[in-house]
Amino acid sequence: LEVPRERRLSPKRFLSKYYARNMPVVLYDDIADWPALTRWTPEYLKSVCGEYAVEIMADRKSDDRYEMNSDSHRRQVLFKDFITMVE
Repeated sequence: LEVPRERRLSPKRFLSKYYARNMPVVLYDDIADWPALTRWTPEYLKSVCGEYAVEIMADRKSDDRYEMNSDSHRRQVLFKDFITMVE
């Protein structure tokens, strides 16, 4: 199955053709002018929401039965610390 590609898809068309039908679509050229593409740097995100706690799943490689033991891998960390881990 090839996933369709759409350019400048209207919200109405997206909702009716893809979202409501639970169908995938690749969107391109739709966000090129969004300020978030240049504004949302790791430093910016840390400054705006870094003090909020988020839940992550940690240490996947340390457990061969990770999926079975997934609850034991849940961790609460500050978002700024998560960003640092990702960096």
